[in-house]
Amino acid sequence: ENPINTMFRSRFPVPSISSIVRYINVEAAAKYELEAVVRSISLAGSRRSRNLREAGGKLPGVLYGVDRDRNIVKIMVAIDEKSILKELRLRGQSFENTLYKLTLKDESDVNSEKPVQTHLVVPRQTQFSPLTDKPIAVNFLKYEPGSRLRIPIIFVNSDQSVDLRRGCFVVRVNQYVECVCDGEVPESILLDLSTAQKGDVFRLNSLQLPPQVRPSKNVPPDYVVCVIKSTKTK
Repeated sequence: ENPINTMFRSRFPVPSISSIVRYINVEAAAKYELEAVVRSISLAGSRRSRNLREAGGKLPGVLYGVDRDRNIVKIMVAIDEKSILKELRLRGQSFENTLYKLTLKDESDVNSEKPVQTHLVVPRQTQFSPLTDKPIAVNFLKYEPGSRLRIPIIFVNSDQSVDLRRGCFVVRVNQYVECVCDGEVPESILLDLSTAQKGDVFRLNSLQLPPQVRPSKNVPPDYVVCVIKSTKTK
């Protein structure tokens, strides 16, 4: 047996029945699907990745993580560029915390309806061209309940704040908050600004976290989301 797999099994014990049930529930909640082709490891490299994008209209990527037996998973994939562009338009900032059912097919038999395997994933490390702002690569992380995800923070009810209507403005400090999700993954975390006043500092405890969603240990209690500033200066 691979010594790396043995190390992972020792550090991550076999999940309990309750965690397996949570996994099944979350997998059933994956509303969106993507298809990718398994690539050979011999096709790695920046030149071949560029040829893949230019000639085939596909984006290179890697599916990585650990499976339920705590074996390391690392699979090179290629995914249709148009499908990623569509998801980026629809999901926006929530793209990398959206659960997908990723169906993998064999590169030698793409037209076959029989998938090689399926995985519950979240996109990771999407790379964009600095010239065209189009995606040039996207990786996928195998998801299990308890995984850490960066969830975007959305401001709501700012029009109900008296000071914001009178000319104060919001200075955003952090756009995302890293959370651990034990159930469904929210598209965003809401911050209510209806009571915002000049000089207010909104921190982690101001966020409206859904059930079974909690900040990860990497997020400090004094995590600042935004500050309310005034246009008037002395």
